[in-house]
Amino acid sequence: MPQQPTNHVHVELEIKRSRFIAFGYAIDSKESFEQHRHELRGLYPDASHHCWAYKLAKGGLCGQSDDGEPKGTAGMPMLTVLTHSDYVNLGVVVVRYFGGTKLGTGGLARAYGDSVKAALELFDYDEVVERNEFVLVFDYSFEADVRHLIQNAGAQCGDVEYSDKVALTIAATDKQWPPLKQQLTDITRGSLLISNAEG
Repeated sequence: MPQQPTNHVHVELEIKRSRFIAFGYAIDSKESFEQHRHELRGLYPDASHHCWAYKLAKGGLCGQSDDGEPKGTAGMPMLTVLTHSDYVNLGVVVVRYFGGTKLGTGGLARAYGDSVKAALELFDYDEVVERNEFVLVFDYSFEADVRHLIQNAGAQCGDVEYSDKVALTIAATDKQWPPLKQQLTDITRGSLLISNAEG
């Protein structure tokens, strides 16, 4: 069962006078990770490099960057550590301050990989709960009852749009959805329209 972090961490390694500061983040999207990276740029503007990698559960989305280090010596070793772990929904940025001694390509790859490994050891983790998203369309008169049922089932309400009807996006697990779907259909007297949120 994949696990995801529940906190943010940071750890610092010093290798031949170069400082490698690894920042690990619990993330739910590429955009949330980009926000953390942007904040670090502001906090450490004088660093030699801001290398990064991330891995999401949804769609197996991942990415990495060497940020000016020799190609393949930073982002890919970092991502390799993430992809060979059972952890998802996390991103790591390693901020490097060059100490004057070149590490070589192998030394750099080890340093960035070890920085990520050190960060992974500090995270707190929970099991990933896979949820499916649905869009519910119903009359305004049912909104309070619909929201009450969703909350009682332990499912999650998301975006909502109001036009001639209410269009509410929800997220529910495979176990929650069948009984919830039946209850929602009953309470809306069969008028409920349901579609997959991803189209």
